[in-house]
Amino acid sequence: QVVEANFTTEEFWLVFSTLQNDELKQKKGLDPGKVEMQNCLAGYRITKSANGAHVVNTQQINSHSWPLSARYIANTGWSASVDFAIALRKVAAVQNHLGWNATRTAVPAWMLEDKPCGAPRADLDSRTMLLDKARTEFSIANRGKMSEFIL
Repeated sequence: QVVEANFTTEEFWLVFSTLQNDELKQKKGLDPGKVEMQNCLAGYRITKSANGAHVVNTQQINSHSWPLSARYIANTGWSASVDFAIALRKVAAVQNHLGWNATRTAVPAWMLEDKPCGAPRADLDSRTMLLDKARTEFSIANRGKMSEFIL
């Protein structure tokens, strides 16, 4: 999961995927009667509105629908999406009535830390050390002449 919180503009993002979630599945399995579905990517953008909060949701669902068409699956799931939106609205109203401070969050602090989303940076310590040594060697005035050092 990725969380971005801007308390100045009161804009919040939550992005997550159901891929590589084995650790989470071990902590909490499926509720009885529920069926697992892959949500390759889901995103929520939450902003302040005159009536409370405005939530925009997008999902890229991997429904493994063959031989059914993607359109059929989307139409079948539409009522569940509407039900989810209604339930989210109710939870948001309850949350609003808690009267929390505008900067209070209910996510772990580590989720709000700035972390790079790309590949980890390469360890450049050895490279830097070798380049510094080469730079020093190349800057010697008598470079290329016989040295007093025995090779």
